[in-house]
Amino acid sequence: MQEPRYYQLYSSGTDQKDVAEILEWFSLREGDSQANDILLLNYFNEIPICFAATIDSVDRGVVEMTTHKTQLIAMLDQKITFLKSDSLQHSVFAKVQRVDLGKNKVFISNFSYVLIRSMRREHLRVKPKNILDVGFECDEFSVRGFLYDISIGGLSILTTDQADAEIGVQGTVGLYLAGTKQKVPCRLLKVLDTDNSKKYVFIFDLNPKIEMLISQFICQIQNETIRELKDRIESLEIMQ
Repeated sequence: MQEPRYYQLYSSGTDQKDVAEILEWFSLREGDSQANDILLLNYFNEIPICFAATIDSVDRGVVEMTTHKTQLIAMLDQKITFLKSDSLQHSVFAKVQRVDLGKNKVFISNFSYVLIRSMRREHLRVKPKNILDVGFECDEFSVRGFLYDISIGGLSILTTDQADAEIGVQGTVGLYLAGTKQKVPCRLLKVLDTDNSKKYVFIFDLNPKIEMLISQFICQIQNETIRELKDRIESLEIMQ
């Protein structure tokens, strides 16, 4: 299952009952252009992509929907999507079967209720497009690796280092911001095991100057991500 850290599937009764409820909800809104509170949610390089959608048809467990091309590109990338609506008792998970960019259509199936953990984040988190070398230093230990993601509240470093780390230890992380290397005060929040490496998650202790530089850095990554989405839309439209 792709990107499980974003969400957790769950059942309000039985899986069969949940699917029947979800499909009934779709069927009641099939072809209703006034049902404009339906939103699709995806993540592209950690950035949430969320556009409105309408339900065109429901056939044997497959739902056809119309939405924005940007959303379609994000769904092609993730192979899944989430649905939100005021009339839904829970958010819904769906697998993407097929996308028709020419007609702004997507076909989804395999529905389930879902808890979207990423919606609980306090800060917007972004993932850099390029590999950026970063390192954390303190009196007790040091670790070097690649910047995995960053928000105004902190960052995570992906590394193969196996340093003994005490949770809560304070130090600094070296980041190039506005062309200058800055030592940003932070503390270690947790260490997560991934496939063949470890992810060290840190919380920043920011002053106003560093906070502004990190905000600018995040905006730069956001702009690069939006540009990449637009480029992919244009290239796919040319191929059609």
